[in-house]
Amino acid sequence: MKMSRLSDAITGGRQAAAVLPTWVGGSARTNDDRGDIISPCVYGKEFSDHQEIEVEKLLKLLNKPARKSIKSEDGDIIDCVPIHSQPAFDHPLLKNHTIQMRPSFIPESTSMYTKTNPTQYAIMNSRRGKYFGTKFLVNVWKPEEVRSNEFSLAQTWLASGHGANINTIEAGLQSGENWWLRVGEELVGYWPGALFTSLGDGATRVQWGGEIVNVKTGGKHTITDMGSGHFADEGVKKASYFRNIMTVDGTNTLTEPQGVFPKTTNDNCYNIKAGDGGTAWGLNFFFGGPGQNERCP
Repeated sequence: MKMSRLSDAITGGRQAAAVLPTWVGGSARTNDDRGDIISPCVYGKEFSDHQEIEVEKLLKLLNKPARKSIKSEDGDIIDCVPIHSQPAFDHPLLKNHTIQMRPSFIPESTSMYTKTNPTQYAIMNSRRGKYFGTKFLVNVWKPEEVRSNEFSLAQTWLASGHGANINTIEAGLQSGENWWLRVGEELVGYWPGALFTSLGDGATRVQWGGEIVNVKTGGKHTITDMGSGHFADEGVKKASYFRNIMTVDGTNTLTEPQGVFPKTTNDNCYNIKAGDGGTAWGLNFFFGGPGQNERCP
């Protein structure tokens, strides 16, 4: 488990930790291959001796004994632990959780929340309803321009609740009270329903599309690309897209969502365009953009 700072390990409220039905990384390590993380402060405040002791106790819980260690291409060390020892089960709501290796069903086809970061979107929204999953194909690009303190992503959001009770996850299908993530035919893992306050009963809205962070360095709009960095109007082989979009309904069936509608922060920076219907691409749309340009200063 890679952590950017020690405070990430000891602060925060409800955490939606995913349970993985495979070997998972269990130890927190730094890039210099040490087995522990030591930091003199959290948010600029010095630790007392008592705090240091508490942190050491927490690190002992996080750093599970590894059965095998793997070094990734970028130099990170991934410690593999038995499935029942993965850190997700340190969450108090998962104390007596029974691990599932597969969902109880896999749907078959019949034929936004506000963030504190200065984010911008180009997304397609579902109508409000009851959703238990989504399925789609998305083409993946490596943006040529992404500033170091920003990000660019393409994903789906499944959301329920409002305000302090908002629950969101990135992708998956729901089985019973759990939300599963499948990539192709591989079941990657699931988010236990016990972690959520409202998503346990299904999502009320689904979104698909792109998001970037715009910190306006120097008072100007960012040049961070969304998707391929091309506007939606440029279409196939240029713009990013989602296609064959489907949602899971209350009968556990994949259906094409009706009445979807687009939403963008600023069409001059990043935009979205519905694709043609009645084709092998099913429900589809293009999205993206280059950020800063003559119409987006």
